[in-house]
Amino acid sequence: MIARLSKQFPSIWDRAKFVALNIKHTLKHSIRINKARQDLSPFLKGRALENKLVEFSVQGMVMAKVLIDMYGTEKASEMIGNAQKECIPVLLEPLMTYLENEVPHHLRYAVVNGISKKLMTLSAEGEGLFDIDFIHDDIFSSKFEFHVKRCVFRDLGHSIGDQDIETENNATQQWYCSYDEKILSALSEAGEVQLKRKGTLAQACSHCDFKFTHKPKAHDVQESESEQSNQTESEEQASQ
Repeated sequence: MIARLSKQFPSIWDRAKFVALNIKHTLKHSIRINKARQDLSPFLKGRALENKLVEFSVQGMVMAKVLIDMYGTEKASEMIGNAQKECIPVLLEPLMTYLENEVPHHLRYAVVNGISKKLMTLSAEGEGLFDIDFIHDDIFSSKFEFHVKRCVFRDLGHSIGDQDIETENNATQQWYCSYDEKILSALSEAGEVQLKRKGTLAQACSHCDFKFTHKPKAHDVQESESEQSNQTESEEQASQ
């Protein structure tokens, strides 16, 4: 991610400034960051704690905060988005290949719903990253929905002075929420589901909402209509 961000700086001086500001910002908020680590430690467990997730998360937050300070929200969002777009295909390639080559079209949405449910459950119960309510948890239903009521990443935002909520001008929204949305959107396309979100905790909403709706592609609709038509014709011939 850092390497992909580095390619977007207009000059070597901007890149050097970015590195210097990252160090300065980390030092400036070191007391608050350390306190955040201590406050979050009781919640974290399993892989999240073993892999020092908090440290990695703070680094990402700081980078987003520095980019916003250097270039403003719009440019920072563009740079982060470009880097994310390069990372996501690599990250999702095995899953996308599996969906396209191994899973029938009419079951892809259920697979995506199932993966989302499993990952969120593990992240919540196994790692302590979130508090989650499943509103509609049947992965084979045309509607699959859950709400995130507490998010470690949003809590971390406060540790670096990320207080500008209720707008898009905060590191949590730009770094984590947008990445989250891009990954889920990519999965949604392959899995033939549509993701809808009204808001996030980083935008001062009461929760982050995730709502997946089955959205068959045109060829699936045509195949389904063709099957129904053939079935109707067979029934009519049988009745005669």
